[in-house]
Amino acid sequence: MDLPDDKGSDILAQRARAERIRRQTRGSVDQIRIRPDHPAAPLGSFQVGDDVMVTVHNAWTDWSGWCRITGWTVRTGGSDGETVTVDLARADSYHYGSATT
Repeated sequence: MDLPDDKGSDILAQRARAERIRRQTRGSVDQIRIRPDHPAAPLGSFQVGDDVMVTVHNAWTDWSGWCRITGWTVRTGGSDGETVTVDLARADSYHYGSATT
């Protein structure tokens, strides 16, 4: 891990432990598709940089976790009507604030 601003061995150990746990956790969701009128996520209620809880239950998997929105696109028309595709990355791949807080 390249952390030149962190000098204390306790802070480095804490960051390394969090990175190990993040890498050992399996599964992620890279994109979700939602209707723009969905009551839990209407268009305009989220933006790039927001962390959101994502839960997927289908025939292939049951997965739940925090994700960061990295982008989104709106598609009009088609058989599904207007849809929003939200690009995601696992939230635990980002560092939030100082490691000492």
